[in-house]
Amino acid sequence: MRGLFFTSIMNKKSEITSWALYDLANTIFATNIVSLYFPLWVIIDRGAADKFYILPYYFSMVLAMFIFPFLGILSDSLKRYALFLNIFTIGCIVCTALIGLSGNLFIGILFFAFANLFNQASANIFYPALLTRVASRDKIPLVSGLGVGLGYVGTIIGVFSVKFFIRDLGYRGVFLPTAILFLLFSLPSFFFVKDEKVNNIDSNYLQSAINSYLQKLIGTFRIIGNNKALLRFFCAILFVINGVNGVLLNIGAYGRRVIGFSDSELPVFIAISTVFAFFSAFVFGFVIKKLGEKRTFSLVLMGWVFILTAVAFCHRKDLCWLFGPAGGILLAGTWVTLRPLIIKVASPDRIGEFFGLTALASVLGSLFSPLLWLVTIAIFEPLGLVKYRIALFMLAFLVFIGFILLQKIPDKKLIE
Repeated sequence: MRGLFFTSIMNKKSEITSWALYDLANTIFATNIVSLYFPLWVIIDRGAADKFYILPYYFSMVLAMFIFPFLGILSDSLKRYALFLNIFTIGCIVCTALIGLSGNLFIGILFFAFANLFNQASANIFYPALLTRVASRDKIPLVSGLGVGLGYVGTIIGVFSVKFFIRDLGYRGVFLPTAILFLLFSLPSFFFVKDEKVNNIDSNYLQSAINSYLQKLIGTFRIIGNNKALLRFFCAILFVINGVNGVLLNIGAYGRRVIGFSDSELPVFIAISTVFAFFSAFVFGFVIKKLGEKRTFSLVLMGWVFILTAVAFCHRKDLCWLFGPAGGILLAGTWVTLRPLIIKVASPDRIGEFFGLTALASVLGSLFSPLLWLVTIAIFEPLGLVKYRIALFMLAFLVFIGFILLQKIPDKKLIE
């Protein structure tokens, strides 16, 4: 009996550790490919315009907006979250490796679009759905925090592990090593994170689940449409996520072109910023208890407006080394504060629904800012590199709009 109990405990620890390691693996891809080196491969190695990394990202997010709800319903109906996680992870890994192996700009763009689509699905649908499978209810915050913490570690591992490949092969050398790292750190989840055994799945369940989902979604949008405060809240979140996601997508290209970071400086800049994000994530929990969710989130948003505006007008590289850690702190504050803020404004029986709508806002938040960036640099093309500074300032303006909308929302539950 003791042997069985000990084995059960060890299996649970392996499951939790493997689940959290997937966050590390996923973040290596998100940092190396989406934020840093695919944009640099496009604009520096291939000599192409910014639209050739922004538009495939945009295409993949538009596609995600349409298929994510149904992927969620399908995985719910089959109770096969781990299976879908493994399939979509392998798809992302293969497409990432093929970007570098092809060497062709347009084939690389196609593989990037699908790699990002597969990654978004695995990271935003199947991976978080497995949290209740690997952790008991009272352990969910701790296990979730472990995943976030390891995710920041993944950023540091990702940017430093490919430095030598960039030196010898250029940015093309990033893709295969990143794919291998993604595979290595996600392998434990393949073996230790399993789906629950489900018998006798109802063949009509999927259709009924889709009908129920659509009815509930329509009902929720009607409630939001009839509640001005609630509408302002989701519009505020949409503007904020647009601004922040726009920064994450273009930080590599901006740092290389405008600030003037070298290939050796850029990973150090990202790593230092990540270290500050890691430690500040724990601090924000205490700040929220002291100031409250809305006030803390408001301070974070004003911080974003100040930092992005400062970087847009700053012409000294040494000062930007200070702005990076500040951005890391604000990034951690954004995600740490947003979850409790959503819980505060939603009624207890609609929290899951509101998190779902926030996830939809996150997807929509990846659609507008890329177009805003492209349009801005196209309009101000004659100004040279100044066009990127104006584009960054426009992202700051999006966050500022979100801040203004947030101030018009009462600091209480918006719906009972």
